[in-house]
Amino acid sequence: MIFPYGVITGLTLGIIARAWMRWISTDPEFTWSGTIFIILAFTFLGGAQSLVALARSRWSGHRRIFIARVFGAIFSLGIFFAAGAQMFPSVILWVIGVWRTDLSLRLRALLLALGFVVPVGLATSFIIDFGWTGATIGRIVLFLLIYATIVYLAKPTISPLPEASTVQKAMSTLKRIFLLGGIIVLAAGSFLLTVGITGD
Repeated sequence: MIFPYGVITGLTLGIIARAWMRWISTDPEFTWSGTIFIILAFTFLGGAQSLVALARSRWSGHRRIFIARVFGAIFSLGIFFAAGAQMFPSVILWVIGVWRTDLSLRLRALLLALGFVVPVGLATSFIIDFGWTGATIGRIVLFLLIYATIVYLAKPTISPLPEASTVQKAMSTLKRIFLLGGIIVLAAGSFLLTVGITGD
């Protein structure tokens, strides 16, 4: 019964994320439409990832599982709407760095480090807005825990299939160029977002 646990996890994370968003706001507002959307987006994230995990455990064949993974990715994008969009590059870099075990450790470490560019900018903005207090530290810690959970939930969609590991290690030169090109674009986007956030 993987699916119910995924839904419950996503729902709980959505409630926590909505409370955190209000906590970090300098002008807190509450709307039912916004709150419901946020909670549903996180619920879809948990439910979709649990379905992908279920498909990987029960299905055989790369094509069918690939379709499930595309489904998992699409139905997880809701959490990156509006203000959540600024964390999209970091999450992409983190999930690749954590779960793509077919890549070299050096490349994965680089991706993880680049993923912290935007979060550092956001943490700096929290300190500017609220000062260096215990509550500010709490905001930053909860922020990191929320996104660490998101990265953890993305494992079924991002991690390579065990039986396909040798194929993944033998990626073509063209695929590597596209991967590195995408990483450069995400890193540049992270830098530009950080400049906009900090105002430097």
